[in-house]
Amino acid sequence: MPQTSVRTLRAVAVAQAIIRSERTIEELANAELGRSSYYHVRRICCDYHDGVLTLRGRVPNFYMKQVAQCLLHGLDGVVIDNRVEVVSHS
Repeated sequence: MPQTSVRTLRAVAVAQAIIRSERTIEELANAELGRSSYYHVRRICCDYHDGVLTLRGRVPNFYMKQVAQCLLHGLDGVVIDNRVEVVSHS
């Protein structure tokens, strides 16, 4: 097998491992939010890429936004980008 093919296969294997790792972190985060006792927190979604976990969704107050962030605070090596919108219905 030519050397370039081995390098290509290694690069593909590394890329696939990174994608699996990102999916795992994203799945863990979404599952954690889904277990919340707060309805609005359960509706928040997150995406993980390059060490950044981005939270998206809408909540009725800043407390719910903070609850979501605190639930995910324990994920090691993850930076949280909290883009959850606070939407008042008054």
